[in-house]
Amino acid sequence: MDMPPAFRQLRGLRRSGEGYFAQCPFHPDRNPSLHISWVGGRWLWFCFGCGAGGDEHDFLQRIGEGEEEKEIEHAPWARVLERAWAAWEGKEGILGKIYLSLRGVSEEAQEAFRVGWVKGKGIAIPLHSAPQRVCGVKIRHLEGPTRYTSLKGSKEGAVAPWGMQGLPTLVVVEGALDAMVAFPEVKALGAEVIACRSVEVIERFARGASRVVVWMDEDEAGERFAQKILTHLGARAERVPRTGFKDPAELAHAAARGKAPSIREVLEPLIGRRMPAWVALWEALAREGEIEPPPVKVPEEEVRRAQRALQYLPRGIAAGRVRQMREQARALLAEISKERGEDGG
Repeated sequence: MDMPPAFRQLRGLRRSGEGYFAQCPFHPDRNPSLHISWVGGRWLWFCFGCGAGGDEHDFLQRIGEGEEEKEIEHAPWARVLERAWAAWEGKEGILGKIYLSLRGVSEEAQEAFRVGWVKGKGIAIPLHSAPQRVCGVKIRHLEGPTRYTSLKGSKEGAVAPWGMQGLPTLVVVEGALDAMVAFPEVKALGAEVIACRSVEVIERFARGASRVVVWMDEDEAGERFAQKILTHLGARAERVPRTGFKDPAELAHAAARGKAPSIREVLEPLIGRRMPAWVALWEALAREGEIEPPPVKVPEEEVRRAQRALQYLPRGIAAGRVRQMREQARALLAEISKERGEDGG
């Protein structure tokens, strides 16, 4: 059976046994972790990195190529961003890359937020009205008194990574640089991060989150907006305690010089650390008798998600990948077990 075009176009696609592996388009994925296979008369997929999975229809819907059209497909954002992304990879984008690197934005974050370059203006940052819905472009100017402007026609939106998963924890910050600087450390904690100043937009991004961690600027305006979010979202919203730094980017700069805790150290008491998707899959397989159980306790919410994912993944492939991954992650599992006060057995 011929593979559908949506799968054939994935980066890093390679055959592996009776299926394929490719880079997952729903999170930064340098080492292919998305498995694709033809099972029971249909194409199924599952990502061992982020836990997303489903059939071909689910995949098309998730990337926005199904019945729902993405706003990016409409002028002017598609054309603007295509040009901006092309410029970012050429000579024109070097200045932007240097600036973001100096501000502590990793290459991984630059890729995740899909930044670009607009000639004569500056760094182009897509704005989203909801996950996967581009509603405008924000420009970070590198010269002149004005730091940020939005291109004409842009609507109020969030600065967000491409391909958000709807994970249980969402971190909300105020500035675009705050979100990009915080991205790797938030990701390491199994959470997602956006920058936004609209309660309505934040609510759209937080629909699937059981916890929203609010980290606004430590000034009077940030204080007022943080309270507004907390009031609107209720019990599932929690605020980061004051750090003594204006914002996450400033704290990260001080942390790099050993003069402040890291972003991860600030957030970890509030978030904890989510198990990687393949560990939850390990526990789900163990409950079916396919493999011995993992040496750590996996939250039931994550086990149930993995059990649903097994609809889209051949048992042999799942068990083989888990065995491969566990040998590479003994230290991580022991560390997580110690943090949670469990017997690493």
